[in-house]
Amino acid sequence: MVLKARRLGVHYEIVVGDRFDTRSLLLEKTELGIERRRLIQRRHGAWLVDGRERGDLAECVDVDIEASPVTNTLPIRRARLKEGQKADLIVAWVRFPSLEVVSARQSYERLSSRNYMFRSSGFAARLKVDAFGLVTQYGNLWREVK
Repeated sequence: MVLKARRLGVHYEIVVGDRFDTRSLLLEKTELGIERRRLIQRRHGAWLVDGRERGDLAECVDVDIEASPVTNTLPIRRARLKEGQKADLIVAWVRFPSLEVVSARQSYERLSSRNYMFRSSGFAARLKVDAFGLVTQYGNLWREVK
């Protein structure tokens, strides 16, 4: 089987409050010359996806983009876990590349000052973070290049 290379471009902007609570996520994807946008907003406790209220996301406290470790920083910063503590949460998970938004259960356990164990739907990865809480390594799948 031969796979052809495809050009894919993604841009996103996340707006958070003072406590790293998600206010909105604008995601734009360009693939094969076709542009798609997804706007996720949290207003008065309700989640809206492209302007439509999504009751199935009512329990969500964050957004998580499947292809980006940056969104893992939000719960890490907000939870302020001490070593050995664990936080369970439900997120509005943006699947990639489809941009489908679904509810997903996740947990973060602080292992040491800069290491966390992340779990979601049978998946687990050890996360390393910098002093700010930005993910610098996501298991064996991704790492910051300096």
